Amino acid sequence: MNTKAGIEGVPLQLMLAAIVAAVALGVILSWSDTISSPKVINEITYNPDVLNVYADSNNNVAKPETTLVEVTVKDSDGNPVASAVVSFSGMGVRETGTTDDAGKCTIDVSSAELAAGHMTGNIDVKAEKSDYKSKTSEYILMRTDKTT
Repeated sequence: MNTKAGIEGVPLQLMLAAIVAAVALGVILSWSDTISSPKVINEITYNPDVLNVYADSNNNVAKPETTLVEVTVKDSDGNPVASAVVSFSGMGVRETGTTDDAGKCTIDVSSAELAAGHMTGNIDVKAEKSDYKSKTSEYILMRTDKTT
């Protein structure tokens, strides 16, 4: 094999290696353009932001006065995440909802209970959607004296 052929003194093998490297770099760069950053569920907000629960006259188990919580799910750019599955679990609640196009869903928390002697509690919340990194959060229950 003639290893002395080439352009202006550059050996043929070095020229072939440079051509192969340039083609490979072009292929890799074209692939990298199709790779997007991972989608992330970044924010879960609640309305009301805290669930107030009230004990009965004997100060037993506290139950919520508000029974529906509006949940909003947003991605890392602040955009609503449609069709995310939102799950509430704990404190007597086991409910699931799916967000609409505005990233909102309503969860029924009427089964929430805060045991006697406890002032606060947490419901575990998870928002997930395929092709997104899921997000977990806690929704707070707070015992409040009911004023009349």
